[in-house]
Amino acid sequence: MRGYIEQRGPNSFRLTIRLGFNPATKEYERYRETFRGKKDDAETRLAELITQYKKGFTISPERMTFADFADLWLKDYVNVNLAPKTREGYARIIELHLKPAFGALLLQKMQPFHLRNYYA
Repeated sequence: MRGYIEQRGPNSFRLTIRLGFNPATKEYERYRETFRGKKDDAETRLAELITQYKKGFTISPERMTFADFADLWLKDYVNVNLAPKTREGYARIIELHLKPAFGALLLQKMQPFHLRNYYA
């Protein structure tokens, strides 16, 4: 995996890591993040991102969408101590109802009114 830094302005850098080829979309995927500070600190952050990706953490929490969180929740937390039918039911509810309504919404931006509008 490779990463690189582009200077965007004084003390502003775009960090990019290449995640590899996705055969489903037939495109190369990448993760980008804007970093403000010194170039040395940007290089350190880039190294952290690469390390996180290699460990399996691909999304920073401040950029996580509801769909990403739901997938992570199903994979890591729901598998423990649940019957297979229960897990399938949860997955079906998320795919059919929750992801279409909230999937693209950033978790940090989610507010109670989103749920009220959904229930209405």
